[in-house]
Amino acid sequence: MGESWVALDAETYVVYRNIGKERALPNESYIHLQGSNKPEKNFYRVLRHPGYQIVHQPLPDLAKSPIYVMKIALNRCPKKDGGLMSTNTAPVTVTEVANGIYRVRLSLPFALNHVNCYLLEDDGGWTMLDTGLHRPEVYAGWQAALAQIGIELNDIRRILVTHMHPDHIGLAGRLQQETGATVFMSPREWEVAEAAWVYDEQQEQALPDYLRKVGAPPDVGAIVSSQQRKLRQMTQPTPVDVAFLNPGETIAIGGRSFKVIHAPGHADGQILFYAASDRLIFCGDQVLQSITPNIGLWPSTQPNPLKRYMESLQSLMALDVVQALPGHHGIITDWQGRLCELLRHHEERLKATYAAAANGTTALEASYAIFDFDRFSPHEIRFAVAEALAHLEYLAEAGQLERFEKDGFVAYRPT
Repeated sequence: MGESWVALDAETYVVYRNIGKERALPNESYIHLQGSNKPEKNFYRVLRHPGYQIVHQPLPDLAKSPIYVMKIALNRCPKKDGGLMSTNTAPVTVTEVANGIYRVRLSLPFALNHVNCYLLEDDGGWTMLDTGLHRPEVYAGWQAALAQIGIELNDIRRILVTHMHPDHIGLAGRLQQETGATVFMSPREWEVAEAAWVYDEQQEQALPDYLRKVGAPPDVGAIVSSQQRKLRQMTQPTPVDVAFLNPGETIAIGGRSFKVIHAPGHADGQILFYAASDRLIFCGDQVLQSITPNIGLWPSTQPNPLKRYMESLQSLMALDVVQALPGHHGIITDWQGRLCELLRHHEERLKATYAAAANGTTALEASYAIFDFDRFSPHEIRFAVAEALAHLEYLAEAGQLERFEKDGFVAYRPT
């Protein structure tokens, strides 16, 4: 957003940090405290907190800390659910993307306002791939989509779930109840889904505690707890009698043979479905056209997700694909080209993360340096922090950074 200067009197403050000779980081603004004959000592970096507004308080003693003088005095702006819910939802659309394969684009109440689910014509019925959230407008969207194609709900025989995130598994339980369809997913994803959506008592507090440990403010943890409860509601009821698909297995759908491919990083046990005969792949959230998938380190995540994600992209290079059908946004036709773009993106972000750690950094601090926080709601802060942490851990495991404790938080610095 460029540099902006704000003059404050000695009776007010915002969050500031004495920058001295430090490198100015992007996406931050500055304030100047008036009344000093040493201006170089009175330029402070404003730490942006999206979704919040600044309130004035008495100015604390500047000598108390050379780094952080005081945390910001914050009031949450009137943004419903901390940005979790949005009215910017997408209408349902149905598109035949290949012979006997329909993309059903359903609404999401987030900044990313849609999810791509799929219907595949099968012998004696239909197979559904991913379901969307359990929300009234999403269920109504499925009813409209089925009517447009000319099939009934009880024609659904199987439900495949690429991964356990609520926008992909949310309606699976209800649809299973109403159709009798078998739900298929990988063993690892069902394990994580059970922890998050079935046995959620401990998970509800685990996530905010985890974010606090890596530097996120307490307010963010409180918002995340509330959001987690709402997200869990959008997955109920959860599926029962889940059938497992393991990497390397094949599943026949409508005359096509799909190979099950393990694709970790975005989700530990995410699975993709590749039909070599059609050079077609359902790529879930592993490869997206217009945005980069979130690669975060969460309490339940296996170690070093970014390393596993980049290795997965490298292995996917070997597939002959002319049509990739993702979980969000448009069809991917330049498969290898998009994989290369994603790899370059994370190589560049690793460089930025290493630079952010030059003087020691927490995951929260690093996320300010590598993301445009001005456009984030509090709901989205956790994804930025988790992704920054995944990059820091990658560098730590590679021996370029070391972990240490900073003001009670886990932090990282060059080795």
